Amino acid sequence: MTRSGDGLWYKLWKAGIKGKMWRTLKNIYRKVQSSVLLGGNRTAWFDIEVGLRQGCILSPLLFDIFINDLRDVVDQLGKGVKLGNSRVSILFFADDIVLLADSKKELEEMLQAVFDYSLKWRVKFNYDKCSVIRFDNQQGRILNYGKCEKNCNCGNHYKFGTNLIKEVLMYRYLGIELDNCLSFKFFKERTIVRARVNMGRIWSMALRMAT
Repeated sequence: MTRSGDGLWYKLWKAGIKGKMWRTLKNIYRKVQSSVLLGGNRTAWFDIEVGLRQGCILSPLLFDIFINDLRDVVDQLGKGVKLGNSRVSILFFADDIVLLADSKKELEEMLQAVFDYSLKWRVKFNYDKCSVIRFDNQQGRILNYGKCEKNCNCGNHYKFGTNLIKEVLMYRYLGIELDNCLSFKFFKERTIVRARVNMGRIWSMALRMAT
């Protein structure tokens, strides 16, 4: 998200944040600088031209207000998965966004809407962290990727604007590994390994204290 445009200030105004509060927030972002601490040395101060202030307690709230209308853009497509009597199309957690669809065609339509939104409001995505997982309950399925660039020829990529993102068999979301069978196998294995390591540390501490 760039501050060179007025997107954030426009959305704050539309959300009812006006007057002195609006002017105060805008003044905070009139000039933002930062430096990097390396060991005992600090770099010179430099201007920050994009994004929100790192470490500022207001930044998560400002980001939530800024990105909130993306939900309306996606919901207007009428896509998503049925959950009881409701249809769920998008999940938000901080800056993580999940789209839910019943088919590849629907998902690519939703991805296109998100991409168009990003162009309008100057939002940038980390495409290396974007993936698609299809819950099909097919154990042992193998994905063979072709050398696809602008268009997918192998069937294992999804169109996201001008980019392709891969389909994967396991994806970590909010610290939990989800596989295509929804077995939580990888998450359970990682949790067991961490538990054994921590148990070993506790026993080592207990033995040292006993001696």
